[in-house]
Amino acid sequence: MDKTSDFNVILEGLRANADVTLRRVDSSGNGGNGGSVIAAATNPGNQSELIYQTLLPGNYTLQLNTAAATDYDLVLSATPDVAGTSQQLAVSTATYLGGLGDDSAVAIEISPSNDLIVAGNFSASLGSAQTLLGANATSRGQIARLSASGREILSVTRLGNEINDMDVNRVNGQIVVGGDFGVTVLNATGDRVLWSQNLGGSVDRVAIANDGTVVTLQGKTVTTWNSSGQKISQATQVRSYVNDVAINPETNLVYVTGFDNKRNAFDNNNPVQVAFLTAVNPNNLSNFQWQNWGFDGNTLTSDGQNDMADTRGYRLSVGRDGLLYFLGEVAGGNSIFRWNGRDRTTPTLVKYDASNDPYNSKSPHQAYYARLNPTTGQLLQGQLAFARLGGEAGGATNAFRVDQGAIAADESGNIYISGQGFSKIQNRDLNQVNGQTVGAYAKGELTALVVANDLQSRRLWTPFTENVGRGVLQGIAVGQGRAAVLGSVSQGTVITTADGLNPEPFNLNPLTTDDTGSLRDVYLATWGTDSLSGFVSLQAGTAAADVLSGGRSADLLVGGGGGDRLTGSGGADAFRYDAPSEGGDTITDFGADDQIRISTLGFGSDLVAGTTVSLVLGNTPVGNGPNFLYAQGVLRFDGDGVGSGGALTIATFSNSFSLTTSQISLVA
Repeated sequence: MDKTSDFNVILEGLRANADVTLRRVDSSGNGGNGGSVIAAATNPGNQSELIYQTLLPGNYTLQLNTAAATDYDLVLSATPDVAGTSQQLAVSTATYLGGLGDDSAVAIEISPSNDLIVAGNFSASLGSAQTLLGANATSRGQIARLSASGREILSVTRLGNEINDMDVNRVNGQIVVGGDFGVTVLNATGDRVLWSQNLGGSVDRVAIANDGTVVTLQGKTVTTWNSSGQKISQATQVRSYVNDVAINPETNLVYVTGFDNKRNAFDNNNPVQVAFLTAVNPNNLSNFQWQNWGFDGNTLTSDGQNDMADTRGYRLSVGRDGLLYFLGEVAGGNSIFRWNGRDRTTPTLVKYDASNDPYNSKSPHQAYYARLNPTTGQLLQGQLAFARLGGEAGGATNAFRVDQGAIAADESGNIYISGQGFSKIQNRDLNQVNGQTVGAYAKGELTALVVANDLQSRRLWTPFTENVGRGVLQGIAVGQGRAAVLGSVSQGTVITTADGLNPEPFNLNPLTTDDTGSLRDVYLATWGTDSLSGFVSLQAGTAAADVLSGGRSADLLVGGGGGDRLTGSGGADAFRYDAPSEGGDTITDFGADDQIRISTLGFGSDLVAGTTVSLVLGNTPVGNGPNFLYAQGVLRFDGDGVGSGGALTIATFSNSFSLTTSQISLVA
């Protein structure tokens, strides 16, 4: 690897258990069993193995160990980090799905075995398909299982003419699907119906808990079903609009969201839309547990405070971190989403820049997302996301629509949102997908947003446009080190990978200002995530003197050679040194949560990864072993203690921080 790069490894198509280990080749040329381990994937059985790492320049080896003879597919990709880009997304696969007719995306999930489960309505079969529930060879509704890389279709099942929603059991992989056939639960491979209920009409939304309990939404009617398909409870919501349901995978608590049309008699009887989120008992859906928002319209101008901007609830999910996530929209800056959902005095909105601080707000719809305690409904944090006209901080707010989108969260609580971006999301034109800069803007483009778990920075906010690619991302999924999006392209083209299943569009729609009548294509992209590493970004310097800054969350800064100036900028940051020659830096804002990371491979001197360093608070080394010396804000390294070798300066701390032993880590 000659450049700092985002590196993806996918080992799939296994017929026996196999593990994969990524090692760095040391200075003596040792790789294999002798090189330091960078990462390893050890899933049980024949599950796919996934590694995603940001690698510095150097030599690396991959070691595969199998329990028995097996065929396998090894997918490798490396995307160099390029200076001057806002975000660089390294996808394993980006491809079109569908045929020469209208295709529409519905949902995407990641199974316990790392397969991608795709739901959509297609004009042609995605592969050799079987039919269930009376479907035939022309039925549009399809459930497809794809390999973790997205490069192989494992199975296709046709179900009716219209699928509306799909979810996957996180324990056993069972697939629940709702559509014009009612509701059905399939086995994990999608080739057998476990149970089905034809409800005399189309089912709009579905979700499944770990024990197999299912919740469905049909119009305004919410129903729970046990793992055998028997009805548990049913209740019709007395609401204007009911848009989604979710079920807690562990406790089975059911959540319902939407919005009501109300009026304010004290504000010229003006209409206002008011979002709601409720929790109900799965065994008695009339047993109300708690509610957020849902205020009486007459109260929204009380005490001289105006909260009359329309709000809507659209999507719910329980994240991989176990917390509840809400996705909605607001049409203005003065709204109930500023507060904690129970009163209109406790602020919970996290703001730090022009794309989430709603000054100069107009009526275009802004995305709102929130994290909540799944048991009590306590709103922990909320945030807005919107474009600004011209992409400038002083411009009026513009739309980021999520009414057809989705929300998910990974094991670390990073938030993933899919939707439709308008002119212009922040730093739009600096984004790259697999090294290709996003192309010309179209009014409404397929857009993904990834927000750090503390809501203090964005890990990703990008369209997938190649040339005026218009459409919306309906689905987003994350977990087990992978993320994936699924959307519908109505005009123009989007960025694909040459080795994808279908790198070229089926329907090349003309570039007009109106996509009415367009034949849509479905779009799929998948990539590795670094949520398990704990760092939002890696900032890597060169052999010369660099100026590097992290974001508001946890970052890894590696200055390299030269006297660098390093700023963590908030969060639990790490400053890594791979050799004494990389020292001489200035760290401007070292804090209590930050760390210095020392590579034992590069520093040598009998340092052992994982052990405690010898830190001397002064300039005089002790003993004959390696010492770290710290005095007057200067950290130095002496490899032989009182021996003849001198001490080398690692870093100068501008704030003369009171460094402790626990803040220097020895790593391989």
